Amino acid sequence: MDFRQLVNMIHHKATFTILTDSCHSGGLIYQEKEQIGPSANPPKAVTNSYKRKCIPIEDIENMFQQNTGLYNLNIGDFMTLYFRDEASLSFQPSFRLGFHRSNGEAYDNGVLLSACQNNELAVDGSGIKPPHGMFSHAVMTVLENSGQVISNRRLVMVTRKFLEDTQHPCLYCSDENADATFLLQHQAYTN
Repeated sequence: MDFRQLVNMIHHKATFTILTDSCHSGGLIYQEKEQIGPSANPPKAVTNSYKRKCIPIEDIENMFQQNTGLYNLNIGDFMTLYFRDEASLSFQPSFRLGFHRSNGEAYDNGVLLSACQNNELAVDGSGIKPPHGMFSHAVMTVLENSGQVISNRRLVMVTRKFLEDTQHPCLYCSDENADATFLLQHQAYTN
Protein backbone atom coordinates (compact mmCIF):
# COMPACT_ATOMS: atom_id res chain seq x y z
CA MET A 1 0.00 0.00 0.00
CA ASP A 2 3.01 2.36 0.06
CA PHE A 3 2.47 3.55 -3.53
CA ARG A 4 -1.19 4.35 -2.77
CA GLN A 5 -0.16 6.55 0.13
CA LEU A 6 2.58 8.26 -1.86
CA VAL A 7 0.06 9.00 -4.61
CA ASN A 8 -2.34 10.42 -2.03
CA MET A 9 0.37 12.88 -0.97
CA ILE A 10 0.63 14.35 -4.48
CA HIS A 11 -0.82 17.83 -4.97
CA HIS A 12 -4.22 17.68 -6.68
CA LYS A 13 -2.86 19.46 -9.77
CA ALA A 14 -0.04 16.94 -10.25
CA THR A 15 0.03 13.36 -11.50
CA PHE A 16 2.32 10.58 -10.28
CA THR A 17 3.14 8.21 -13.16
CA ILE A 18 4.83 4.86 -12.50
CA LEU A 19 6.06 2.69 -15.34
CA THR A 20 7.28 -0.57 -13.87
CA ASP A 21 8.96 -3.35 -15.82
CA SER A 22 9.04 -6.02 -13.13
CA CYS A 23 7.37 -9.32 -12.34
CA HIS A 24 4.03 -9.20 -10.48
CA SER A 25 3.75 -5.44 -11.08
CA GLY A 26 0.01 -5.25 -11.78
CA GLY A 27 -1.93 -3.34 -9.13
CA LEU A 28 1.05 -1.77 -7.33
CA ILE A 29 -1.05 1.30 -6.59
CA TYR A 30 -3.51 -0.17 -4.11
CA GLN A 31 -7.18 0.52 -4.91
CA GLU A 32 -6.41 2.29 -8.20
CA LYS A 33 -9.07 1.68 -10.86
CA GLU A 34 -8.16 -1.07 -13.31
CA GLN A 35 -8.49 0.33 -16.82
CA ILE A 36 -6.62 -2.43 -18.65
CA GLY A 37 -5.87 -5.65 -16.82
CA PRO A 38 -7.05 -9.11 -15.85
CA SER A 39 -10.61 -8.07 -14.92
CA ALA A 40 -11.17 -5.54 -17.68
CA ASN A 41 -9.33 -7.45 -20.42
CA PRO A 42 -9.02 -11.18 -19.67
CA PRO A 43 -5.82 -12.44 -21.33
CA LYS A 44 -5.09 -15.43 -23.48
CA ALA A 45 -2.86 -17.98 -21.79
CA VAL A 46 0.86 -17.20 -21.91
CA THR A 47 3.81 -19.50 -21.46
CA ASN A 48 5.08 -17.81 -18.29
CA SER A 49 1.87 -17.77 -16.24
CA TYR A 50 1.62 -19.95 -13.14
CA LYS A 51 -0.55 -20.61 -10.13
CA ARG A 52 -0.23 -17.92 -7.44
CA LYS A 53 1.15 -18.99 -4.11
CA CYS A 54 0.86 -17.12 -0.84
CA ILE A 55 1.57 -17.51 2.85
CA PRO A 56 -1.56 -17.20 5.00
CA ILE A 57 -1.54 -14.03 7.14
CA GLU A 58 -2.05 -16.15 10.27
CA ASP A 59 1.26 -17.94 9.60
CA ILE A 60 3.05 -14.60 9.24
CA GLU A 61 1.51 -13.32 12.49
CA ASN A 62 2.54 -16.55 14.29
CA MET A 63 6.11 -16.14 13.00
CA PHE A 64 6.23 -12.57 14.33
CA GLN A 65 4.87 -13.70 17.69
CA GLN A 66 7.46 -16.45 18.04
CA ASN A 67 10.36 -14.22 16.96
CA THR A 68 9.45 -11.02 18.79
CA GLY A 69 7.53 -12.07 21.89
CA LEU A 70 4.75 -9.64 20.88
CA TYR A 71 1.33 -11.30 21.13
CA ASN A 72 -2.32 -10.47 20.37
CA LEU A 73 -1.44 -7.80 17.80
CA ASN A 74 -2.46 -7.46 14.17
CA ILE A 75 0.21 -7.33 11.46
CA GLY A 76 0.21 -3.51 11.32
CA ASP A 77 0.79 -3.20 15.06
CA PHE A 78 3.59 -5.77 14.85
CA MET A 79 5.29 -3.74 12.13
CA THR A 80 5.14 -0.42 13.95
CA LEU A 81 6.19 -1.87 17.32
CA TYR A 82 9.01 -3.98 15.92
CA PHE A 83 10.35 -1.79 13.08
CA ARG A 84 9.27 1.60 14.47
CA ASP A 85 10.15 4.39 11.99
CA GLU A 86 11.43 1.81 9.49
CA ALA A 87 7.95 0.26 9.09
CA SER A 88 6.08 0.73 5.85
CA LEU A 89 4.26 4.05 5.42
CA SER A 90 0.99 2.13 5.44
CA PHE A 91 1.59 1.21 9.10
CA GLN A 92 2.76 4.63 10.31
CA PRO A 93 0.15 6.15 12.63
CA SER A 94 1.46 9.64 11.93
CA PHE A 95 0.99 9.29 8.18
CA ARG A 96 -1.47 11.79 6.73
CA LEU A 97 -3.28 11.39 3.44
CA GLY A 98 -2.83 14.12 0.89
CA PHE A 99 -5.17 16.50 -0.89
CA HIS A 100 -8.92 15.88 -0.92
CA ARG A 101 -11.84 17.17 -2.96
CA SER A 102 -14.54 19.28 -1.30
CA ASN A 103 -16.67 16.13 -0.88
CA GLY A 104 -13.86 14.48 1.15
CA GLU A 105 -12.68 12.05 -1.55
CA ALA A 106 -8.95 11.86 -2.24
CA TYR A 107 -7.76 13.05 -5.65
CA ASP A 108 -6.92 10.04 -7.78
CA ASN A 109 -3.76 11.20 -9.54
CA GLY A 110 -1.77 7.97 -9.73
CA VAL A 111 -1.06 6.33 -13.09
CA LEU A 112 0.46 2.85 -13.12
CA LEU A 113 1.63 1.27 -16.36
CA SER A 114 2.74 -2.22 -15.36
CA ALA A 115 4.68 -4.75 -17.41
CA CYS A 116 2.32 -7.55 -16.48
CA GLN A 117 -0.48 -8.66 -14.23
CA ASN A 118 0.10 -9.32 -10.53
CA ASN A 119 0.34 -13.07 -11.15
CA GLU A 120 2.67 -12.94 -14.17
CA LEU A 121 6.38 -12.73 -14.79
CA ALA A 122 7.87 -9.87 -16.82
CA VAL A 123 10.07 -10.97 -19.70
CA ASP A 124 13.49 -9.56 -20.44
CA GLY A 125 15.19 -9.29 -23.79
CA SER A 126 17.77 -11.98 -23.08
CA GLY A 127 20.46 -12.09 -25.69
CA ILE A 128 19.43 -8.72 -27.13
CA LYS A 129 22.00 -5.94 -27.10
CA PRO A 130 21.70 -3.84 -25.07
CA PRO A 131 19.77 -5.99 -22.58
CA HIS A 132 16.37 -4.59 -21.60
CA GLY A 133 12.95 -5.42 -20.23
CA MET A 134 10.53 -6.28 -23.00
CA PHE A 135 7.83 -3.95 -21.64
CA SER A 136 10.19 -0.95 -21.54
CA HIS A 137 11.41 -1.79 -25.03
CA ALA A 138 7.83 -2.13 -26.32
CA VAL A 139 6.80 1.21 -24.76
CA MET A 140 9.79 2.96 -26.36
CA THR A 141 9.05 1.32 -29.73
CA VAL A 142 5.39 2.38 -29.62
CA LEU A 143 6.31 5.97 -28.64
CA GLU A 144 9.00 6.24 -31.34
CA ASN A 145 6.67 4.91 -34.04
CA SER A 146 3.46 6.71 -33.09
CA GLY A 147 4.39 10.06 -34.62
CA GLN A 148 1.75 11.75 -32.48
CA VAL A 149 0.68 12.32 -28.90
CA ILE A 150 -0.58 9.10 -27.34
CA SER A 151 -2.75 8.57 -24.25
CA ASN A 152 -1.92 6.27 -21.35
CA ARG A 153 -4.74 3.94 -22.44
CA ARG A 154 -3.64 3.81 -26.09
CA LEU A 155 0.00 3.27 -25.11
CA VAL A 156 -0.84 0.26 -22.95
CA MET A 157 -3.29 -1.21 -25.51
CA VAL A 158 -0.76 -1.02 -28.35
CA THR A 159 2.04 -2.28 -26.10
CA ARG A 160 -0.20 -5.13 -24.93
CA LYS A 161 -0.78 -6.17 -28.54
CA PHE A 162 2.97 -5.96 -29.17
CA LEU A 163 3.64 -8.34 -26.25
CA GLU A 164 0.52 -10.56 -26.43
CA ASP A 165 2.45 -13.83 -26.55
CA THR A 166 4.68 -13.09 -23.56
CA GLN A 167 2.93 -10.93 -20.95
CA HIS A 168 -0.08 -8.66 -20.43
CA PRO A 169 0.71 -5.01 -19.59
CA CYS A 170 -1.88 -3.26 -17.43
CA LEU A 171 -3.07 0.28 -16.75
CA TYR A 172 -4.40 1.40 -13.36
CA CYS A 173 -5.65 4.99 -13.00
CA SER A 174 -8.75 7.19 -13.01
CA ASP A 175 -10.87 7.46 -16.16
CA GLU A 176 -9.54 10.98 -16.66
CA ASN A 177 -5.90 9.89 -16.43
CA ALA A 178 -6.48 6.88 -18.69
CA ASP A 179 -7.24 9.24 -21.56
CA ALA A 180 -4.61 11.83 -20.58
CA THR A 181 -1.41 12.19 -22.58
CA PHE A 182 1.40 9.87 -21.47
CA LEU A 183 3.94 12.08 -19.67
CA LEU A 184 5.07 15.18 -21.61
CA GLN A 185 4.82 14.01 -25.22
CA HIS A 186 2.96 17.13 -26.30
CA GLN A 187 6.19 19.15 -25.92
CA ALA A 188 7.98 16.91 -28.42
CA TYR A 189 5.30 17.50 -31.05
CA THR A 190 4.73 21.23 -30.52
CA ASN A 191 8.38 22.34 -30.91
